[in-house]
This record gives sequence, C-alpha cells and structure tokens, in this order.
Amino acid sequence: MYVVLAVVAAIAIAIGVIGAWILRSNFMTYSESFENGFGKWIVDADVPEDPNNPGQPVEWHISRTSNVPHSGQNSLEFFIDGQQDDGTIWIETRIEAGKRSHVKVSF
Repeated sequence: MYVVLAVVAAIAIAIGVIGAWILRSNFMTYSESFENGFGKWIVDADVPEDPNNPGQPVEWHISRTSNVPHSGQNSLEFFIDGQQDDGTIWIETRIEAGKRSHVKVSF
C-alpha cells in the first residue's frame, strides 16, 4: 500500500516539476532601472487646471533622481501638487498584444 502511494506521489511531483518548468520558460522578466533615461517608458498625466494660475495645469513632474534607487544609481520621482486633491500622473509602456500577461510591479 505504501509503495503504491510513494509511486503516485513521485509521479505527481515529477509532473508538477515538469509542468512548472514548461510554464516558467514562457515567462519574461523585465526590469527597469532608469539608468539611461526613461527607455521605452512614456510620462503621462491627467491633471486639473490650477485655480491659482488660470489656464495652467497644477504643478507636476516625473523625473529621474539619484534619491533612493532600488538598484543602480537612479530611480523615478513622481510629484504632483495635491492641494487641489485631484489629478493623476503615471508612466506607461507597451506590452506585446495578443499574449496573456501576468504583470507584477514593485517599488
């Protein structure tokens, strides 16, 4: 009885390891350090007009900085004047269309 269970367990483990290896080989890891500019990333925003400066958006920027990099020498600094309690800023890049993607972002 125990021999049968051991064989079934060994087969299940082998199938799991092989399946994980096959699935893992389809993943692509992309890391961005912003050491050489923004790379393929584009800066974008949706911010309101500054009521204290008509015709101008609220102050915001996304820029490279050497403060607190996760790796390397540079990171990005996101700043938006939050006095109006509105607006959004971000960076974006394209991912390959037509493929299922799992995205994990950390910062």
